[in-house]
Amino acid sequence: MPVRDVAQSGSPLGSLAPAEVEMILDAASRALCVADVQGNCRYVNSHFSRMFGCTREEAVGAPVQRFLRPVTQIPHNWVYQTLDVHEVTLTRKDGSTFPGRVEVRELASDGRSTGLAYLIRDIADEKITEEALRKTEKMAAAGRMAAAIAHEINNPLEAVINLMYLMRGEPMSGEAMRYLSMADAEIERVSRIARQTLAFYRDTGKPGRVDVRELLNMTVDVHAFRHAHLRVHRRYRTDRQVAASRANCSRCFTT
Repeated sequence: MPVRDVAQSGSPLGSLAPAEVEMILDAASRALCVADVQGNCRYVNSHFSRMFGCTREEAVGAPVQRFLRPVTQIPHNWVYQTLDVHEVTLTRKDGSTFPGRVEVRELASDGRSTGLAYLIRDIADEKITEEALRKTEKMAAAGRMAAAIAHEINNPLEAVINLMYLMRGEPMSGEAMRYLSMADAEIERVSRIARQTLAFYRDTGKPGRVDVRELLNMTVDVHAFRHAHLRVHRRYRTDRQVAASRANCSRCFTT
């Protein structure tokens, strides 16, 4: 039913002028397409035109499946029923696609079906946010696992360090003492990495004073085992601290 007829009918909208009804429909937060029983567009609001990149003149009279092909490909006996919300990939006039959430409602007048109303929402930003949340949760899960592993490693390392300290009091050759010193240095390095990993994942993420040099040194130490053949020369032009989140800065250096 055209907007003009709606405004002039005996429905609750009958007291509104056609222009007022048009403004109400255009102010809707979702794109709206009304189709007749043959599946051709009878009406689209301005939000629909912007979303699909077409004018109203191009849309009205065109088959709905030109814009909503995934939604219209449903079992025949569902056509005139109120359907659940569909999440589908829709296609604009220029051929580009976007994820959409479409709700289909049956329209009826005097007990007979007059077509369907399609309420469409572009959920591209929502999908981006969902993906970012998924990645954040994966990083958080990896962080919790890393912290747990670092905690488990740290305990036996402390015991080994204590045992090596006691060994220094035992008689041994100069060569054995040199090997012991080398082992002590390497174990201390592993222990330092474990402590740093625990400190990193216990960080609350709140901004504070951050020593960038310390974070870079920690990053190099953490990756040193995987790239033992590389030598990193560190030269820092300043020792100033910055106001930032320690956890966020560390992610920048490690990803």
